[in-house]
Amino acid sequence: MAASQIRRILIFLLLVTGAFGQPRSISIAVFPAESTLHVGQIQSFTAVVVGTSEAVIEWMVLEPAGGTITQEGIYTAPYEVGIYHVLATATSSSDGARAQITAKVTVLIDYDVPPLRSGLAGANWLVTPAHIALLTRHSGQLEAIFLPPFEVP
Repeated sequence: MAASQIRRILIFLLLVTGAFGQPRSISIAVFPAESTLHVGQIQSFTAVVVGTSEAVIEWMVLEPAGGTITQEGIYTAPYEVGIYHVLATATSSSDGARAQITAKVTVLIDYDVPPLRSGLAGANWLVTPAHIALLTRHSGQLEAIFLPPFEVP
């Protein structure tokens, strides 16, 4: 290997490792990056940090009434529908370098539609879908089918 190639590789390695006294940059990713939850539901977020072997992760919800999150990344959705944002901040323990990222959380109301009963013995209404989730001010379509009473010979 030529001396010029060795010199270029060493300079590259010094720049990558921050050996010139400059703080290295770090980056962070959050999984899942987006989540859809029902009110009160729980979601576990995971942060992955690149560029340092030791980082402290801090979690917070950006909106004041947007739910709660623990420092372990366990998010609990609020009882208000909406779109909320979870912020993860990574700080390198060695040089203080920081990185931030947000995850989007959409919170819906969960409706389970029970079967309706008619006044006729043995007759029922079949409503589909049996499960529907909607945002406030959004609509969905249900289909009701009358199932007449049947005779057993």
